[in-house]
Amino acid sequence: MLRVPDLLATLTTEAVVHHLDLVLDLPDAPGPGVGALRVAVATMDGIAARWSHAS
Repeated sequence: MLRVPDLLATLTTEAVVHHLDLVLDLPDAPGPGVGALRVAVATMDGIAARWSHAS
C-alpha cells in the first residue's frame, strides 16, 4: 500500500528530475526549489539504501 506522504514524495521527485532534464541546456533557467530538492534527494537516498540492502 502506498501512503500519501510516499506518493507526494514520489511525485515531487519526478517533477525535480524532469525539471532538471528540461533545463539542462538552459543555463539561465531557475532550478527547482530547495524544499523539492531535499525531498528528491531523500527519496533517492532511500531507494539506494533499499537496493544496497537487497544485494
